Amino acid sequence: MDLSEEPLSALFNHLIRLHRQRASEIFAMHGLYAAQPYILKILRRNNGQSQNEFVEKLKLRPASISNVLKRMEKAGLIYREKDDTDHRITRVYLGEMGQEVLSEVDAAFETIREQWFKGFTAEEKILLRRFILQMCENLSEGLGVFKCHCCKL
Repeated sequence: MDLSEEPLSALFNHLIRLHRQRASEIFAMHGLYAAQPYILKILRRNNGQSQNEFVEKLKLRPASISNVLKRMEKAGLIYREKDDTDHRITRVYLGEMGQEVLSEVDAAFETIREQWFKGFTAEEKILLRRFILQMCENLSEGLGVFKCHCCKL
């Protein structure tokens, strides 16, 4: 497939599809699917998140998050408990298996990062970061509360 004459937006779409496909393959080798690796990483940073906090952070529908969490709970990656002060809220915590899998998740993310930037110099990565942040800022103008979390320029 020759993409050399495609508009940049089409190239970005192709790149994102490739990233998702490669990430899915790598995570599947570790028995993880869809949002599971991201949920584990979020819980490592801040254990005890609510389902709504995952909805906000991952920009997924509540039903999708609920399904992912059910599968993760069944696999022993997480467990859920009612909030101590507000029993309407259920908190999600890393389970024993989830803690064990995190080193594999880190290795998988590192493999993906290495593939993304294979052949890039440090200067090229810095320049690319600046371009991407500028594009995020450009696209998030006027989005209000939905502004991209990476655009804190």
